[in-house]
Amino acid sequence: MQIKIERALTRAAEEARKVARFYGTPIYIQDESGKIIALKP
Repeated sequence: MQIKIERALTRAAEEARKVARFYGTPIYIQDESGKIIALKP
């Protein structure tokens, strides 16, 4: 079941990146130290 969850999260992240590129909006992620970072697609 763990593998299915990881695959679903990976697909969701890919789709989020695709939508962000289309609309030109940043993607917000949290790095290992807990900081929130805005990435331009």
